[in-house]
Amino acid sequence: LAVTRGAEEAVRRIPLRPMRLTALSLLISLLSGLVGLFKTGIYLDHVWVDLSIGPIEYQLGTPLFFDIGVFGVVWASLGGIAATIISLEEEGTEVDRVVSEDKAAPEFAERDGPEAREVTQ
Repeated sequence: LAVTRGAEEAVRRIPLRPMRLTALSLLISLLSGLVGLFKTGIYLDHVWVDLSIGPIEYQLGTPLFFDIGVFGVVWASLGGIAATIISLEEEGTEVDRVVSEDKAAPEFAERDGPEAREVTQ
């Protein structure tokens, strides 16, 4: 979406902004570690809960929530970086303008003296 409609439109359509999603995911990971601390006295210790829904039994554990939090941090960070890069490409950066203009070399040549003019020409 960011490539076709622009980074601003893509970030606007995301339910949580990349920075907020990163913070929320980090909080989930940290809280999953605290469960083990309160239950066994060891931070990030595995705690499992049996959950029965009808005839099916599930085991939910703190490692699952920790992994979901880490996944969210990585995904949101990469999404934010990608949106930033795409928005920079859309707007054009100072580096792009300097590289695309041929005026950069003569400016440096005038500053550095006649020897530099010979090299740049």
